Amino acid sequence: MKKSRVIFAQNTLSHKKLIHAALLLPAIILTIFTTSAQATYQYTYTGNIFTTSSTTPNWPGEGACNPDPTAPCITTREEYVSVKFTSPSLLTSGASLSDIPAFTLTASDRILPYPYPYPSQDPVGGPGDPAHPNYGGVFDIFAVDANGLPTDWNISIDYNYRAPTARLWQSFIKTSTTQDITYGGYEGFLDYLGQLDNNPGTWSVTTAVPEPETYAMLLVGLGLIGFTARKRNS
Repeated sequence: MKKSRVIFAQNTLSHKKLIHAALLLPAIILTIFTTSAQATYQYTYTGNIFTTSSTTPNWPGEGACNPDPTAPCITTREEYVSVKFTSPSLLTSGASLSDIPAFTLTASDRILPYPYPYPSQDPVGGPGDPAHPNYGGVFDIFAVDANGLPTDWNISIDYNYRAPTARLWQSFIKTSTTQDITYGGYEGFLDYLGQLDNNPGTWSVTTAVPEPETYAMLLVGLGLIGFTARKRNS
C-alpha cells in the first residue's frame, strides 16, 4: 500500500514538472524570437590598395629633401579605404543616412566618423572655424544583392575648416562603385592625393548580433523563469 502511494506521488510530481515545462516553453520561445527581432548587422567595406602621394615644401637648410630648392618633397605610401557601420536590418536598394545610426570612413591613419562627434556648443568665427568645421557626409546605397550586400554605392565624408592663418585644412575620403579616393592636407604646407578607379573592394556583413539591451532582457527573463520554477518546486 505504501509503495502505491509513493509511486502515485512520483507520478504526480513528474506530471507537475511537465505542466511547468509546457508553461515555460512559450516564454522561452518568445524570448528567443524577441532577441532575433532586435538584432543588428555589422557591415564592412574593404577597398583595394592604392598609392597616395604627399607633397610638402622643400625647406632650405638641413631639412631640405632635395638639392633643388624649387623642387617639392614627395613621399608615397600604400593605403586603402574602408567603411564600417551597423544597420538594424539587412540593407535594401535606396538605403540612405536615415536608415543607419552612423558610419566611419578610414584611409590609413585618417579616421572620419559621421556624424561629427564633437560639435561646438559656442562656435567662434562661424562655420569653417576650427571649433566649428564644415563636416559633410554622404551615404547612398543604390543597389544590393540577394544577401543585402551593396553592389552600387556612394559614401563619403568631407572635413574642412579655415585655420587662423586663413589656410584651408581638409580631409576627404570617399568610396563608390567606380572610385576610392582620399585627398586633403594643409594649404601651402601639405597636400596628399590617392585614388583607385574602376576597381571596387569587397563588402561583408556579419551574422545578427543582439544589442546590449536585448541581452539584459534575456537575462531578466531567464532569471524570472528560474525563480518561478524554483518557487513552484518549493
